[in-house]
Amino acid sequence: MAAPTIRDVARFCGLSPSAVSAALRNKKNVSAATRERVRLAAVEIGYSGDAKVSQLMAYLRSNKSSRNPPSLVLLYETNFRNDIFVKPWLSNYVSGIQSRCEQFGYILETIWVKDPEYSPKRINAILDSRGVEGIIIFHPTNEFPLRLGINFKHFAVSAIEGDHAGREFPRVVSMAFENMRLAMDRLLAMGYLRPGLVMGEWVNEQNDSCWRAGYIESSWKLPASRRIPPLIDELWLKALPKWVERHRPDVIICAEAYIRKEVEEIGKRLAQEIALVHVNLGSDVPEWAGVDNLHSEIGSASVDMVVSQIHRGETGIPTHTKTIMIHGVWRDGVICSPKTASPTPK
Repeated sequence: MAAPTIRDVARFCGLSPSAVSAALRNKKNVSAATRERVRLAAVEIGYSGDAKVSQLMAYLRSNKSSRNPPSLVLLYETNFRNDIFVKPWLSNYVSGIQSRCEQFGYILETIWVKDPEYSPKRINAILDSRGVEGIIIFHPTNEFPLRLGINFKHFAVSAIEGDHAGREFPRVVSMAFENMRLAMDRLLAMGYLRPGLVMGEWVNEQNDSCWRAGYIESSWKLPASRRIPPLIDELWLKALPKWVERHRPDVIICAEAYIRKEVEEIGKRLAQEIALVHVNLGSDVPEWAGVDNLHSEIGSASVDMVVSQIHRGETGIPTHTKTIMIHGVWRDGVICSPKTASPTPK
């Protein structure tokens, strides 16, 4: 017997094929009761959608000429409205999102939720009235975006980065643990013997403390005499001179470019050369060596995640979320050159 079609489901339910199609794709213009009735009917008669046909139809729908083309919304809560567009360590996320939206035929709308003109009520009205199919959340926190009262069950959803609170959403993040191990492995191969880590606690927490974990794991493989405890504290700048004098690192892994001047002054006082590498490279530190976290790729992948949900007719926050991790790459720089070509001492 031929496999049941969507028309068979429509006849079984007494609905039109288009209504059944909309119900199976969880469109919000179909009532929850009708969606459930159609789902049960499909199960009862043994209907299952053709994944390739569904993908093609979603593609055709998203690219058809329309006065109101489908859109995705990027919600963000940075300190200032333009931070994600101008700050080098943030702007590549957005360029990746914008590029992928153009490829898929989506309009990208951005909403800075701290704007006094955008109350939670107005944000929800915008989401309901502008053909929004998916939402991308930039750096979710314990309060953002939950305090906005968004009914996520109507939208495909993804998030970018964020601390442990972000795990509530399907999200894309930098692989901070492996990126730190990459930096450590590269420095040891370059002949550095005593690598240290310096950063603020807040910066570390934004990566689920994976930077600290990767550093400690890599340091554990070193002889005890060469292991340096990380300096991770909001007051790291004040503690830096004594930490350097006590532990004598020959290279410091950091996340803040302004550490360079302080380290140069400390090095002169101690008659010691100290190299620097950046664990989150951006255009603001073009001469530095370190790890490029590929923020543009992370932004692109967040769109891929949302669009794939749209193609499958999935909306809302799933019970079991998943996280996609993007591996960073090492970039050489002039302020951290190899100390020796010989193998790293054991």
